[in-house]
Amino acid sequence: MATEEVQNKEQQSEPFDIVWLFKYLWASRMLIAKWAVGAAVFFLIIALLKKPVYTADATIVPINSSASKTGLAGLASLASSTMGINMSSLAGNSGSVNVISASMYEKVMQSNSYLLELGNVKLDMGELGKMSMYERTVADSVPTVIGTIMKYTIGLPGVIKSAFSDKTPLPADYIYPDTFPYAKLSDAQKSVIKRLESSINITEDDDLGCYYISASCETPEMAAELGAAAIKVLERRVADYNTKQLNSKLEVAEKQLDAVQKEYETVRTEYFNYKRTHHFVVEDRESIEYQKLSDNYQLLHSLVQSSTSSIASIKIEMSEMQQPFILLSPVSMPDAKSSPKVKLYIIGGFIAGLLGIVGFLLLKLAYLQTFKPSRYKKLYEEYKLELEEEA
Repeated sequence: MATEEVQNKEQQSEPFDIVWLFKYLWASRMLIAKWAVGAAVFFLIIALLKKPVYTADATIVPINSSASKTGLAGLASLASSTMGINMSSLAGNSGSVNVISASMYEKVMQSNSYLLELGNVKLDMGELGKMSMYERTVADSVPTVIGTIMKYTIGLPGVIKSAFSDKTPLPADYIYPDTFPYAKLSDAQKSVIKRLESSINITEDDDLGCYYISASCETPEMAAELGAAAIKVLERRVADYNTKQLNSKLEVAEKQLDAVQKEYETVRTEYFNYKRTHHFVVEDRESIEYQKLSDNYQLLHSLVQSSTSSIASIKIEMSEMQQPFILLSPVSMPDAKSSPKVKLYIIGGFIAGLLGIVGFLLLKLAYLQTFKPSRYKKLYEEYKLELEEEA
């Protein structure tokens, strides 16, 4: 015990020699090379076994527009105080309408209803023909002989757990009720959503003010069709929602315009009848009744003109909302796979194997130095002697 402590102290007194350390690693160069090459081959096999992924890209540019450029806040406030009519909705300000702006496109594309609608679009799946991702998921969920054997052997605990569970699984062909505020998804629908979440991506370019949409699939045709379908579904959903919101605003504005129009016609009739029957008062600006009729007529006349202009602006916006964005760069079929990158797998595997075996050798050396000082001393003197002989 005392001898090991003395040897440990002697070893600790030795200075750290980086040249000796490299000499130690160089002596194990064949082992390091074998592990690095072996890891590279292993990662190459993984890359060759992985399904190829193709990515199709497109660029869209949102169209900036507003429902109306007419502001009626002042007149609406005056009308509210004098006539007790709420005219704030006649302002035609698009800010009061909850439309889907470009900044919300990502949230729309992440919603379950959007992904499930996209999952029902039929795509070219090569040998499988034209079918949707939902149909393919349902077809893949049909039990096979091998799947049944795996289910009742390796997956037996899950089967037992499901038997005692209170949850009733939904059928694979369960239809998502898009008209309800909530829904329970089947396993097939959850699978479609999960797959599309990883396949569809949208990113914003703050400098250029555009959005890049990409779709990744196992074949070039499928990637291109999925990308085009993603853009089409997004455009339809945004256009339908925004048009519906503006249509509701238009209906309210038209109803209130009808009410103001009737009041305006009544006041106009009284105003012009008073002017015809009281010619001598027209020049008399001190007539209180005349001033009252004149003020009401001018106010209602301005409100009718402004609200009519606002309704026209809302209608123009509704037509503009039919195309919320411009397809700047359409989807094109990819000619090369985006994943897996075989060269990157080989290089990454080689580096991982190299770092792994070197780390292992260094840890082994640290273990010997800490727990086997005698063996470490012998190893140190052996390589130290070789260095002195070379010098």
